[in-house]
Amino acid sequence: MDYSLKVRKNIKINANACDIWKTLTSNEKLSDFFKMSVKCKSWKKGEAISFSGLKNNSEFTDKAIITEFQPSERLTYAYYKSGSNDYTELSFLIKQNEKDISELILNGKGFLDTNDKVHAENAWKEMLKILKNGIEKNAPQHRV
Repeated sequence: MDYSLKVRKNIKINANACDIWKTLTSNEKLSDFFKMSVKCKSWKKGEAISFSGLKNNSEFTDKAIITEFQPSERLTYAYYKSGSNDYTELSFLIKQNEKDISELILNGKGFLDTNDKVHAENAWKEMLKILKNGIEKNAPQHRV
């Protein structure tokens, strides 16, 4: 793994930091939004997360270990793809800009090569769009 290879993606979401946090730490919402099974017994530092489903007609199970947990601010985990001992570090940072407008920033580092990095950039861009749409659809509307 090349930990000098880094990706940073961000998106503005019409929701407060608390609503975004509730989604990032919800097995049910993440499973629904991403059409896979996401399981974490207890969302806190040191806990394991399991991601499983179908990709290209093949079953997969990826794992992660939560390395940083700051409610409504930052969630970081080491993400291990199926069958790999190498991990990519993913960090979700939430910055509340206004009452109900926040920025979700996704930082990642540790990729096999530049092709793996480019693949992650594209996938994470779509992932952030899915999160934005799901959060905005489900967040309480406080604006007039």
